[in-house]
Amino acid sequence: MKKSSVAFAALALIWSIYYLAMRRTGGLLNRTDLLVCGTVALLCIGWLLYNLAGLWRKKE
Repeated sequence: MKKSSVAFAALALIWSIYYLAMRRTGGLLNRTDLLVCGTVALLCIGWLLYNLAGLWRKKE
């Protein structure tokens, strides 16, 4: 596990949530935004959970 990849996943997740919120409040949200940002958010969450599980296994 590299710290830089975890930091990137966290930042990409924050950016995706921010982008979706800004598009939604501006009334510009469309299916493409949902598809792209949703996919990025799911991948980031998966990567973060994978790394958290690795840390948990190391401690035991």
